[in-house]
Amino acid sequence: MMGNTGLFDEKGNPGQHHVHYQIKDPAGNVLDPGAFADALGPFDPIPAPAYIPGYQRYLQNADMVPGTRPEDLRVLRRMPAGKSGRSFIPELLPEAGTLHPTSMLIGAVLALGLVYASAKGRSREQSHGIEVEPYVFFLGKSVLLACAVLYFTYLIASHRGLPNVLVIMTALIALYGFVTRRTVIGRQVYAVGGNAKAAKLSGIKTERLTFLTFVNMGVLAALAGLVFAARLNTATPKAGLGFELDVIAACFIGGASAYGGVGRVGGAVVGAMIMGVMNNGMSILGIGIDYQQVIKGLVLLGAVCIDVYNQRR
Repeated sequence: MMGNTGLFDEKGNPGQHHVHYQIKDPAGNVLDPGAFADALGPFDPIPAPAYIPGYQRYLQNADMVPGTRPEDLRVLRRMPAGKSGRSFIPELLPEAGTLHPTSMLIGAVLALGLVYASAKGRSREQSHGIEVEPYVFFLGKSVLLACAVLYFTYLIASHRGLPNVLVIMTALIALYGFVTRRTVIGRQVYAVGGNAKAAKLSGIKTERLTFLTFVNMGVLAALAGLVFAARLNTATPKAGLGFELDVIAACFIGGASAYGGVGRVGGAVVGAMIMGVMNNGMSILGIGIDYQQVIKGLVLLGAVCIDVYNQRR
């Protein structure tokens, strides 16, 4: 978005610099103006405060445009977000109407897969002589799980379909859940996290495993950066600044320990959802970004204190 700076050169002629603006939400995240397409109306210059009350505009760089004064700055409507890039999976049956059957089909397959995995795990435990819950209880739990997944999928399918981000997240949860629980390298990571010296004495190459773990973390950080930039439709060097506190708090809330060796992928995801709900709630309530950081720091401190107390019991 551009506006005139009202600057003049040393000869008194209007300057030749453009001023670019970005729109931020109360949490400081840069927003895509295409998301406001429905509220903007015709493709005409509109004063920014007319439809974006409470949002901050700041100078990103200065290039020049002869002419007007700062009070004449306008924000132009951009192409709607739905046309500039899809953020939902493509629909195989577009003539189906408002309900997206492709998303419903994926949800049904996911529900069946969860029930099958649960039944297979129960039968495996029975074959090893491990006591399992009664069959009626297991059946009721499976039915409730399948109904919850199908209802959640129906809500998404009746809106705009399954988001790409949710598909990526589900795939990563399934992949890393399998790696951490069913593979040798996953168990070795837990062993190194619990006691690196004991793991090395048992024959695990701790240096190589630590290196590979950090490489994996870098790959996931790069993927998160791609998703975040695609969501905002922009890329800035400060994007994601301060997310480290949210990630650490999500891990501790989800069951990870400061002493290492415990925790699951699913628990970290639940912790991330709790942090996301808390962030959105504080933004809706209009709590300042400084106070939000304090509150999240207190949540993290409380989770660490509980973990230390449990370890010392």
